[in-house]
Amino acid sequence: MSPERSIFPDKKIAETGYSQAVDEIQRQQEHAKRTEYAQGEATWLANGEYAELPIAVTFMTDVHFGAKGVDYELLNTHVKTIMETPNMFVLMGGDIIDAFNPTKHPSGISGDAIPVDEQLEAMMDLLTTFDRKGKLGAFQSGNHDNWADVAGYRFERFLRQLNCPIYAGAGDINTIVNGAQAYRIYWSHSHWGNSKLNISNAAKRALQFSSPHADIALLGHVHQSSAENFDIGGEQKVAVVGGTYKRVDGWAGKWGMTTPGMPGYTLLLWPDRKRMDVIRDPQTARQIMRGLVQEYYMNLDDLDPYSEMIQRLNEQRRQKDERARS
Repeated sequence: MSPERSIFPDKKIAETGYSQAVDEIQRQQEHAKRTEYAQGEATWLANGEYAELPIAVTFMTDVHFGAKGVDYELLNTHVKTIMETPNMFVLMGGDIIDAFNPTKHPSGISGDAIPVDEQLEAMMDLLTTFDRKGKLGAFQSGNHDNWADVAGYRFERFLRQLNCPIYAGAGDINTIVNGAQAYRIYWSHSHWGNSKLNISNAAKRALQFSSPHADIALLGHVHQSSAENFDIGGEQKVAVVGGTYKRVDGWAGKWGMTTPGMPGYTLLLWPDRKRMDVIRDPQTARQIMRGLVQEYYMNLDDLDPYSEMIQRLNEQRRQKDERARS
């Protein structure tokens, strides 16, 4: 025994070393896997009311709910269209709330109309409504959402009651349309390769490098909008940068990020063959879907339930207008 140990016989000696550290890290890695709600790949069985017809999928990203500069009339129109249209769904991209972080961007808070907790509660109400109606295909968080990390709370844990898959970063959505045709959708809130001269460049690079087997790439974050429907090696691809509902942004304007892109790109995905059509907004997609339904059913004896629904909604609107005039 050394002289030191003879003087201090019960001194505690820590058990440290490479092996002990690796064992502890791996234990925590397994714990993180078991308790994580977010995922990087998921399967979505997108079954519309009309199995013979395509589905319409609106990419709703960068809502920034709670900000004063959001076009809430446009947001409400898109929400109503998706809710009321058969075969129409939504993929909810990142930055659903404005939630400026007081540490990183304190001046941005002045652009919020309501507190962050109320922003989240309102959007959770909307997401839950979409989810319960079977309209929500997946959710992706963004940097504004993830600023909750500063307080030690992972944003995706707010969403754990949703039935749909939750993404906290880039990933693939393996989408099966009406039990038939498969599509792989790669999405991320952002991706390298952003360009204001070639807005869809980052989405095309994502298809080239990050998910080369994907058919579609959906990106947000930059508040610009663009969509390209093109071929690579004889295979059809679609690259989308989704715009924003935040039409007025004083903070972004100070940094030269003006004239934001319009949101609402909607994909028509066909069940009988691999065909992808990009529609500029859900209202136009609704009109196309209505025409497809009417064309499909015009030679059938059964009453078209879609047309019946439209007639009922028009009658409700007419009655509401009459009450307003009286």
